Amino acid sequence: MLVHWNRSQGDAWAEFFAVDFEDPHFDGLEGVFVVWQGGSQPAAISVGLGSLRQELKAQRSDPVMASYRGKPLFVAWAKVDKISRPGVARFLYETLKPRTLMTVPTAPPVEVNLPGRGASGPPDVDAPPPRQIFQDMLAPDAGALNEDPARAAERKAEAAARKAEEAAAAAAAKSASEEEAAASGVMSRARLVRTGSSHYIWGNG
Repeated sequence: MLVHWNRSQGDAWAEFFAVDFEDPHFDGLEGVFVVWQGGSQPAAISVGLGSLRQELKAQRSDPVMASYRGKPLFVAWAKVDKISRPGVARFLYETLKPRTLMTVPTAPPVEVNLPGRGASGPPDVDAPPPRQIFQDMLAPDAGALNEDPARAAERKAEAAARKAEEAAAAAAAKSASEEEAAASGVMSRARLVRTGSSHYIWGNG
């Protein structure tokens, strides 16, 4: 069975903490969804089914999901009819093995294409893709309201580069300070002269 995995405006994968679940795109939309972590440690985080607006908003408010703030967390959703939905959700759960547990449907698994892999079904949602609100309180560093995703990524990269440069400069300054202190200590010890008693006095240089 082929499904169409929906994305956000600009044909970009939706950032879980930024996509606008109140967008008209989600009006009456039911199906399945997958939340995953990207980056250097990719992993499926959760799978769900039902009223997509309701279920995704519940996921976002889950304290477990709060631990993923600031990480590259994405979500994709597909419209699936009520009869096939439990089997599709079971297939996704058993195939992707997400970190978050769910009550696995008892329906037989229904195989579908995975997000971003292989062939895809045609778009089947009449409404345009949802926008992303990057000033969402759950994604305070994601960017400005309605900021172009490419620009947001570029801005984040620039900020990361600046932080790296600042950290390198601070480390270099600290190292130089420690070397200076060490050299000063060596010179000070070299000037100590021991007397016949157990006391030390300063030498003449």
